Amino acid sequence: MSLKGIFILIFSLISFGDFLGQDPQVLGGYKFIENKNQWPEQVHYRSDIQGGYLYLENDGFLFNLYDGKEFARYVQAHYDKSLPRKFDKLSWHSYKVTFNECNTEALAKG
Repeated sequence: MSLKGIFILIFSLISFGDFLGQDPQVLGGYKFIENKNQWPEQVHYRSDIQGGYLYLENDGFLFNLYDGKEFARYVQAHYDKSLPRKFDKLSWHSYKVTFNECNTEALAKG
């Protein structure tokens, strides 16, 4: 599937969410934020997902996932100074889906 096809699919789903009365930029709780030089240049959009981030890139997409329970403990201990502040390394995993031979020069318009 080409990059153009991926964007058409995503924007179709977003449009379907609008049809259901949801915010057009949000579908199923996922809001896609356009990259305006805050991430690497191959990233076009990012969405916060449960336990990580989803990045839409030139040739596919990338899931960047962390241990949600451990992350919640970090955040809670940051705000509640009475909790133990022994922080271990936070486990992260990334999964990249690449579309072989896709047109990386395609542009999304909408």
